[in-house]
Amino acid sequence: MPNQIISAASAKNCLTLQPLPSSWKHSYNRPYQFVYSMKPFLALLSVLGLFLTKAAGQAVWTPGPPLSPTFANTTSIAVSPVNDKIFVGSTDAGILRSDEGLTWHQVLPHAVVSIMAKADGTLLAGGKGTVYRSLDHGQTWSSHSVSSAFSIRKIVSDSQGKLYLVTGDLGEDGSNEEFYVGDGVFTSTDNGQTWTKDSQGMTGTLSAWNLAVGKNDQVYVGTHDGNGRQDTRIGLFTRQKQQTTWQPIDIKFREVTTFNVAYLHSIAVDENDSLYIGVAGSDHSAAVGGTLKSADGGKTWRPLFLTNNTSWNYWDQPVAHSFYVSKDGTLWTSNWPGRGILVSRDKGLTWASDMQNIGTPPYASSLQHFQFAESKGNRIFVLQPFDNYIYSKIYLLGTDKPSDASKLTLDAYPNPFQEQLSLRFTVSSSSTVQLQVTDAKGANVYNQMHQASAGVNTLRWKPSQAAPGVYYISLRTDTYQRTQKVVLLP
Repeated sequence: MPNQIISAASAKNCLTLQPLPSSWKHSYNRPYQFVYSMKPFLALLSVLGLFLTKAAGQAVWTPGPPLSPTFANTTSIAVSPVNDKIFVGSTDAGILRSDEGLTWHQVLPHAVVSIMAKADGTLLAGGKGTVYRSLDHGQTWSSHSVSSAFSIRKIVSDSQGKLYLVTGDLGEDGSNEEFYVGDGVFTSTDNGQTWTKDSQGMTGTLSAWNLAVGKNDQVYVGTHDGNGRQDTRIGLFTRQKQQTTWQPIDIKFREVTTFNVAYLHSIAVDENDSLYIGVAGSDHSAAVGGTLKSADGGKTWRPLFLTNNTSWNYWDQPVAHSFYVSKDGTLWTSNWPGRGILVSRDKGLTWASDMQNIGTPPYASSLQHFQFAESKGNRIFVLQPFDNYIYSKIYLLGTDKPSDASKLTLDAYPNPFQEQLSLRFTVSSSSTVQLQVTDAKGANVYNQMHQASAGVNTLRWKPSQAAPGVYYISLRTDTYQRTQKVVLLP
């Protein structure tokens, strides 16, 4: 590709590609440069990559050009379901819009923390105490007041068009303690023109940072409590469609019986109405945290192990800081402590790293807070906040890459079984494999390493003290993982 320079176009705050004069030389040994013009000044910066497109089935992330430092502190991303235009929110320079990611226009100069695109193309962005709305794909915006001085962390819509938003910030009182403040939930029934506080039944700090809508328009809200100043165990609330009062959801699982929620980092609901959360807090005096799944609206919970570690110690188990469920039900998450993007195609049973082509950011926190959006054509966009990079990929609907499917296979038989379970598996080369068995609640039953040769291998599991019921057999290598559900009969 020839050298190019990005310079200001006639449209205000627009970036376009133009040929680079032969007299220009590379700066810092990087292959591209651009000149960005906004108002009276110029800034010369390096471009590390271009926003490219591949055919369907693309399995790796494609980096786009970094946004100008003028647009630093990016916070959110949305893709219009009407025309696939991409919108990025920033606390420094408002909202940018792009068609393909090569050129960006500033369409709103006001700082925003969140942005969402409704099914009809309406755009809603949240700042501090203000919602900005566009009915013409970002060309013009109107502002609508919310009776809160705090940041609007997320905006969602139910199937009938009713809008919900949550508010919250980190508090400041001059002490070294971390605590959170907010005004809870606000709702709108006129497409975002007016907003009413709607937090009846919620307790604690009302510093709400996460929000999701499930089937039948059941809404879930997550709050932060920091060091637990409010002395409350409640960090997750829900409300049915016709209800007016929020109901607390008590989080209990495995050996954790008294969960004091400090941070409810993320919430997502899949197409089967299963609920996923990333949560951190304490059980009595011990710090605990991780990622949980509930298939019954929060009545019971099962831990999801995003790595091979099955401990529920807060320092051992990754906590999902962001969750996204794509149209085919694939789960995408980024997590603390900075393991980057993980993906699951089996409803959270198994996870794999998905960081190919994504560079190491200068700030480790960026690996915890990736934000996701999706186009009509199954293209996933991911924003690396604070570092101002956008990546995209065409994902395969619900399947592993064909080239990967044969590298690790697993067949557990007979199923159901009674005294002994045979495990036949194949690996493409000699390697060490980990065999792990967990029960329906996520408790570890068996966990051993085995040496496998290239080709077909066989292992046998004899559950000497396991109770009848459902178990999950997971086989892992350094690169791949397969899981199968089995039933132990009495």
